Amino acid sequence: MNLKKYIVSLCLTVGSLACASLGASSSSGISLKAPSTFTESDLIGTWNDWNNVDNDETLTLHSDYTFEQIYESSSSGYRYEGEGTWSVEIRPSGCVYLHLEGMKYFHLTASAADLGNRHLDGSLINFWEPCEEQSITMPDKVILLVTSFADFPRGIALELLMTERNRLDRLFILNETVNE
Repeated sequence: MNLKKYIVSLCLTVGSLACASLGASSSSGISLKAPSTFTESDLIGTWNDWNNVDNDETLTLHSDYTFEQIYESSSSGYRYEGEGTWSVEIRPSGCVYLHLEGMKYFHLTASAADLGNRHLDGSLINFWEPCEEQSITMPDKVILLVTSFADFPRGIALELLMTERNRLDRLFILNETVNE
């Protein structure tokens, strides 16, 4: 893992206080909050899972608030294509959530993805949200955190929430703009 990927992963894992101690503060272009110039139109385009070596996941966000998800597992050969709707929530804290209604979360178990982020008994799975440092649920959807990364296209990345606080997170990075 190169140094930039390591620092980004570390910052996402331990939070903004540790990022500041590493010199990776908002002044250096890394923050768990969206850039001050962020608009919903910054999200339009095709996003690829940046630091996932075993699987390939692509999200295409359209200006009509629909999305397409393609997930492929290189180890099993499994492929999924789905679609849904998206919306943006700007929290009072300044954190920005991208809600993807109908998106499947493939980073736990196949049953969790099929059950809409629920355990086999039907109870909701908790996910760690590092910007507000809280546990949240995502029934029948996925919430991505819109984060600032000055070196990435449009200065943003989309963080996939994980179930454990100290687990390295995954990012979606803009690949190309959708021509609509």
